[in-house]
Amino acid sequence: MAVIRGTCFVFLALILYGCDKEPEDGNIYSHTYQEKAKIELSGDPEFLKATVNKGENLVFKYYFQQEADPLTADSGYAESIVFEVSPELDTFSYANDELLQQKVFFDRFCFCPREGSIPLNQGIISGTKIDDFNWSIKIVVSFDDYGYTESKNIDNTFVNEITFSFSDTGD
Repeated sequence: MAVIRGTCFVFLALILYGCDKEPEDGNIYSHTYQEKAKIELSGDPEFLKATVNKGENLVFKYYFQQEADPLTADSGYAESIVFEVSPELDTFSYANDELLQQKVFFDRFCFCPREGSIPLNQGIISGTKIDDFNWSIKIVVSFDDYGYTESKNIDNTFVNEITFSFSDTGD
């Protein structure tokens, strides 16, 4: 008998809570976190790329996607901020150079002349655990974006990305 194995990633929390309602302008915002994760860097020092992999920490992710203009080639734009904290914490606050220890990175996804993960070390990120599935997170950062000063101010509830797995032996 054939063995059927499947893994289904259900982002129910993302759909219900972590992905804010799509505003009238068509932009998408999400505020989520993963358990048992870590941020790893790859690439050369001039072009780092932060990725989220399996690990032991909590990894928080703010994501913004601007609606693309269907009449303009390569008009899409998205950005994210990721960082990790110990799962032992119920509250935290990190400022300036402490942000580097928490692997705080800004990423842009677009048809841009230069992309890569920008390490952040100016500002404050704080959080308080609301319950087993929600954190209140405040991100107030500024950084040099290849010659331009960018600032981000995010104050929202970040929701756990719930992942379910199943296997059916098909006996």
